[in-house]
Amino acid sequence: MPTAFLDGNNNINVLFSARDEYNKSRIGVVTLSSQNPSLIIKEHENISLDLGSPGSFDDSGVMPSSIINIEGIYYLYYIGWNERKIIPYHNSIGLAISEDGLNFRRMFEGPIMDRYLDEPFFLIPHCYS
Repeated sequence: MPTAFLDGNNNINVLFSARDEYNKSRIGVVTLSSQNPSLIIKEHENISLDLGSPGSFDDSGVMPSSIINIEGIYYLYYIGWNERKIIPYHNSIGLAISEDGLNFRRMFEGPIMDRYLDEPFFLIPHCYS
């Protein structure tokens, strides 16, 4: 789920998730020209948001979902997932922040949204528009 936003230089940063050889997903970023989005300005080598701690809601993967900028702080809502025994995986929603839109850190170790009393089976990923 690529998630795009304009950076401070009026370029397009695209957050995306790629899987490794163990099927774990991490968030990376590529910067595109806003004048010509097919032109890649930079492929950032650092991981923008890595896996959570073992046993946490996002220890098997993180995927961007939506991002907003409030007074120069980027708030990234992301899907965290972990593997399960009976069903393949479990999704939750986490929140990470960044001052530069490239390097994110979790606001909380746990999810901000998860399954709950009235919806015990599934949490649908969200999108802000």
